[in-house]
Amino acid sequence: GLIANATTEDQVKTLFENLQIQQTLTTHYVGVNHSMIEKITPKQSTQKQELLNNFQAYIDRKLAWDNIGTDLLSIFTENLTEQDIEVLNDFLKSPAGKVYKDQYQRTSVANQIMINQYSTQMIEGFFANPNKPLQKVSLTKSSEKQAYELLSVLMCDARKEDFDNNQKATVNIIEGSINNKKQIQNFTDAYSFDQANMRSAKLLAEKIPAENMKTLLLAVKDKKLESSLKKMDFANAVVSLYLQEVFLTDDEFKGLIGKSLSLPN
Repeated sequence: GLIANATTEDQVKTLFENLQIQQTLTTHYVGVNHSMIEKITPKQSTQKQELLNNFQAYIDRKLAWDNIGTDLLSIFTENLTEQDIEVLNDFLKSPAGKVYKDQYQRTSVANQIMINQYSTQMIEGFFANPNKPLQKVSLTKSSEKQAYELLSVLMCDARKEDFDNNQKATVNIIEGSINNKKQIQNFTDAYSFDQANMRSAKLLAEKIPAENMKTLLLAVKDKKLESSLKKMDFANAVVSLYLQEVFLTDDEFKGLIGKSLSLPN
C-alpha cells in the first residue's frame, strides 16, 4: 500500500509539472485579486501600485510549494486513480494536451474575472430596474458552439451544482424584498449556469484559434480521457475551496483587503 501510494504521488508530481500548476495558480490568484483591487480603487496612485505589489508578493509566498504542496498532493491523490493520472500525463504530452495547457488553462484568469463581472452586472442591473429585461447572450458562431461543447465535456457536475446553489441563495435574498414572479423569472433566466457557460464559451472562442479548439475537442471526446479530465476538474474545484479558506482565514490577507478598501476612489 505504501509503495502504491508513493507511485501515485510521483505520478501526481509529474502531472503538476506538466500542468505547471504552481505557476498557474499564482497567475490566477494574482490576476483575480488585481482585478478586484482595480475595481475597488480605479484611480491610479503610488499607494495603489504599492498595494498591488504587496498582493503579488503575498500570493507568491502563500502559494509556495512548501506551504501548499502536501495538501495539493493529498487532494489529487484522493480524487484521481493511478490510471487517471497516467491518462492525463499522456494527454498533456500530445498536441491537444499542449492546447489544453497553454491556451485553455491559461484563460482561467480572464474567465474568472468575466464571471465575477457577469454576476455583479446581473444583480446590480436587476435591483436598478427589476422590470427591465436583463441581457442574455446566444451562441452565433461555430467556434462559440465548439467552445460550449468543450466546456460541457471538461466541467465536472459539481460546478453546476455550486452555481445553482449560489443562484438559489441569491434568489432567496431577492424574494425577501421583491414579491413578483415575473421579475424573479427575469433574473433566473439571465443569471443561470447555461448563460455563464455561454459567456465563457464566447471568451474561449476569442482566445483559442478555431483549429486548436477542434483539435482539443476531438481529443477529449475519448471516454477515458473525458472521465479523467472531469475528475481533475473536480480536484481543481476542491483546491479552489481549500485556497479560499487559506486566504480568507489569514489575517495578512484580510489586512491587505482592508487597505484596498481604504484607498481613495
